[in-house]
Amino acid sequence: LAMGAGGGSPQQQKVKKCSKTLTIHILGADGVECSSDELVRKSVGSFVRWMDAALQSGSLGQTQESLERTATPGAPSHSQSTVIDSLLIEFSGPNMPNALIGKVLDLSIPSNSHSSVGLVSAKAIFQRREYHELGDNAADGIDAPSADIAVAFNAGIWGYDSWKPTIAYMCRSTKSSPPKRIDVEDNEDAIENNSGIGRTLFVITAYTVEECEDDEEVVAEVIEKVGAERSLSTKKDTGAIARQLWAPEANPFSSRLERKTASAPPGRKYFENGAWQAWLLGL
Repeated sequence: LAMGAGGGSPQQQKVKKCSKTLTIHILGADGVECSSDELVRKSVGSFVRWMDAALQSGSLGQTQESLERTATPGAPSHSQSTVIDSLLIEFSGPNMPNALIGKVLDLSIPSNSHSSVGLVSAKAIFQRREYHELGDNAADGIDAPSADIAVAFNAGIWGYDSWKPTIAYMCRSTKSSPPKRIDVEDNEDAIENNSGIGRTLFVITAYTVEECEDDEEVVAEVIEKVGAERSLSTKKDTGAIARQLWAPEANPFSSRLERKTASAPPGRKYFENGAWQAWLLGL
């Protein structure tokens, strides 16, 4: 830190610390993931534990960037440190079970409730809605900020037209509002910082690479349509509104248990989350 872009000594450089909640939206969720508290914990509990361990080890959770020096001669340089310390997972879908709507499920690891490293908070909330619809069933007292990551597991986008308005919605979400931050110095506690509205990192999984490629065609079709509508309304080329981060490919983290599927073409094997792709929507 002492020899950052500002070139100052430890006494001359101040680090502004910001706490951040990592927000993940799971789209199209239903009773497969959310029929009970226990099933939700089974679905995401291993990820919560992995994330907590990664934060404690220092391999995840802090980024730092130098800020411009102040205009005052001799004033200290500054850098900004953003530390992930909380996790919010929103499950949403039109088939969300009644029992979980409006519920806040605590996923925190008990031993970390007073820890200064790792996850200090992990929660799940549940909404019955299509993703592009305004959610009116959010849990009381919990605001669901825009997603850092949106995920659709085994979505079958190629087979359901109801995904198209959701993808279009994410493509149109280009306006970004600054996140709420509280700067703190030294060892003072940081205040939660949630993402503003803007780009959506969208990960889609499928049972097979072939179905993943079919999903890709639908996503590309919607992107093209939204881009054409925007150019027509503005009467100018507005540039790219999306970017593919990686094309359909076998998912190295997929289930190893074959999913028996009666309608499977001869020789094709199905696996939960067997293939995946990722997009950045709303540039």
